[in-house]
Amino acid sequence: MTHLLLWGNAYAQIIRNGKDEFVALYPIMPNKMTVDRGANGQLYYQYMRSNEEAPTMKDATVNLHPSDVLHIRGLGFRF
Repeated sequence: MTHLLLWGNAYAQIIRNGKDEFVALYPIMPNKMTVDRGANGQLYYQYMRSNEEAPTMKDATVNLHPSDVLHIRGLGFRF
């Protein structure tokens, strides 16, 4: 709720087990998320991961499939 109020959007990565069952939601910082549409009209999500979140990994962009993202949209006119 705080992300929604402060940034206008809230995101969480949907974590599934080996049987494709929902097991958890991992909150994602809205200021590091980019949402756009490809040429085919399909939504895509890109997350800029930092060393602070995963100390053993370098900064990287993670592409997330729309079915793996819970996106709670604030008031707006896009997407």
